Amino acid sequence: MPSTPADKKSDKAKKRKIIDGEEEKPKKKKIRDVNAPRPPLNSFLLFQRHRMPSLRTENPGVPRKELVITLSGEWQNLPDDEKQKYNDEFLASREKYHEELEAYKKTDAYKQYLSLVETMVKENEKSSLESGEKTKKKKTSEKHDGDVRKSRSTDASAMERVEMFNNYIDVPIFTEEFLNINRARESELRQLRKSCVDYEEQNANLSKHIDNMRAAALKMETETSEETKNIEVLEQCNKNLRCCLIDGFKDVSVPDWSDSLNEDNIMYFMEHLLSQCDSNDDLLVKVKSILSTVDYNKYLQCENDETVDIYKLTD
Repeated sequence: MPSTPADKKSDKAKKRKIIDGEEEKPKKKKIRDVNAPRPPLNSFLLFQRHRMPSLRTENPGVPRKELVITLSGEWQNLPDDEKQKYNDEFLASREKYHEELEAYKKTDAYKQYLSLVETMVKENEKSSLESGEKTKKKKTSEKHDGDVRKSRSTDASAMERVEMFNNYIDVPIFTEEFLNINRARESELRQLRKSCVDYEEQNANLSKHIDNMRAAALKMETETSEETKNIEVLEQCNKNLRCCLIDGFKDVSVPDWSDSLNEDNIMYFMEHLLSQCDSNDDLLVKVKSILSTVDYNKYLQCENDETVDIYKLTD
């Protein structure tokens, strides 16, 4: 026997959730602003829009739900460089959407939409008050059940928020307005869930990037500390070598040089000595003799009495 509209309404009423012996109120859906710019599709939906036609051609007769599941698996296995194209397209469309939305909020159509929403809220508040009076009389004989529900409630602020929300969502069921609000709110929630997923992915990528940057900074600090120590050792070796040369050549008489040797002029002295050796063989033999008898290791000792490997420090 075919079902009548009244039977369908009765079936829907039976399927509604019952919480603590009380029928759950229908949720208020925000009225969709048909003139507002549409939010952008996320990366996966862009991929789905691009891939779905060819997938339907390859699998004729397969329900859309199964095709979406197949696309979800393909998206999970899609290389990062392919995903990045859809991510870039999503970011570009999202930026354009925000610009269009800001421009739309300055129009008269948006003001009319806000006025419509405000009117609807006031009507719902009035309807909620009338409904509350009827419910109060009905609950007089159910005081015990009300105490049980009260014990399960959250703190006062949470209850106030729930009450405010219920006042807003109190729309008569089985009406065209109720169905339109339902569809609009479901669409809005889907978009919010998708946006949350995208933000979570972005947060995960940023966290990973921050960790990599911290690791790189720590590595650079360690390398800088090691290089600073190497520089200090090399400076000490340079000073020791200057002292070595001063001790070896302090008694050597060189033409055209009358200054006493010190750490500031020893390198100039060595350059002058080298130029004099080109024309003075006796001086050259004396210089070689001095250099061959100098104990360089004595001047390359660290504070822990270990000999410094200069070539290793300068690699």
